[in-house]
Amino acid sequence: MRARPPIPIDSKRALAALAASNALGVLVLYVIPLLVGATSDGFRAREGTSGIVSCWELSVMAAASMLLAARYGSLDKRRWSLAGALAFLLGYLLSIWSLNTDQWSVFLISRGVVGAGEGILFGVSSGLAAQTARPDRTFAWFSGTHIVVSILCFWALPIATESLGPIGAFITMAAIGLLATPLLIWTPDPSIERERRAAATTERLGVTAVLLLLSVGSLNLGLNTLFPFTERIGISIGFTLPEIGRILSWGAVLSIIGPIAAGRFAASGGRTLTLGLGAASQVVAAFIFVYSVSHLLWAGAYVVSSAALMYFMPLLYGLVAYYDRSGRINAAAASVSAWASAAGPLLAGLLLNAGGSYRLIGWLTATCYAAIFAFVYRPSRAAERGLRVQG
Repeated sequence: MRARPPIPIDSKRALAALAASNALGVLVLYVIPLLVGATSDGFRAREGTSGIVSCWELSVMAAASMLLAARYGSLDKRRWSLAGALAFLLGYLLSIWSLNTDQWSVFLISRGVVGAGEGILFGVSSGLAAQTARPDRTFAWFSGTHIVVSILCFWALPIATESLGPIGAFITMAAIGLLATPLLIWTPDPSIERERRAAATTERLGVTAVLLLLSVGSLNLGLNTLFPFTERIGISIGFTLPEIGRILSWGAVLSIIGPIAAGRFAASGGRTLTLGLGAASQVVAAFIFVYSVSHLLWAGAYVVSSAALMYFMPLLYGLVAYYDRSGRINAAAASVSAWASAAGPLLAGLLLNAGGSYRLIGWLTATCYAAIFAFVYRPSRAAERGLRVQG
């Protein structure tokens, strides 16, 4: 039997596979509002109950990423990536069947299966991205792919739901997974020797690794305390649902500026300054978002925040990759991202139920974004000094 030919990790085929895998792994974070609505309508459940199901899915996603990170170096990346895609597809097929037959318990199981698949896909792709020659550029490609796929979902899911009912949203997600899965055959699998050499450096990180993971957690916690309530905040200042939909769509389209800028700035140095500007822009946008009564300012804040997020994320994950050529910390960062994403709406919901306001959530979000820079400053400055010495 002829051995399969190795796929270079920096080849275009590998990039396509990693981008597809990463997009499937995190797509749920972009379409949660649409899936929560479809779940509520399909099972005639309260939105809070549907939100808890989403939290369950994200928790399983986080656990899967965490378990994968613990044994990352010994895994066959291609097989695990394909296994994650199969779990994603199986989970959505079970979701469709349970909606069709009104089986709530099966639906809960199905969302756990989807979450496990998402965690595997997210963890494998994030770890491999750290081993590419230019991780910043790779993560910028990931962000660009997220934008394209999310725009597709913002367009397709409402149409499918209107035509087929709540089940249409889940059929659309399954179709996206089915289209993306063949690309995962090109998932690269670096040699064990290469990973061992990289892991030897990773073992010595200590405090730096903790700071990097805290920065990733702060980013996702801040993002997911405010984003799930975008629609409600917009309506509270007088927007209509169609207007909010158009703003979300334009925000997604214009946010493509973010990864393009990140790719250009990645090799130019000055990462600390650019990360600081990205965090500051998110803090300002969060305050405008929850305090503004002007439609123009609110829409502008959302668009700026979307572009800044897609600019900020590749640089942050690229910084993790600078210290983590083995991919293990990036795989762990995927788990931290999912845990924080699950905790965000839960924490915000508890605050609102306790009598808090959207402005209080805005303060929490701004604090999380400010904390990112506090956590990332030391590792970023050290990386800049290292790059100057190498140059």
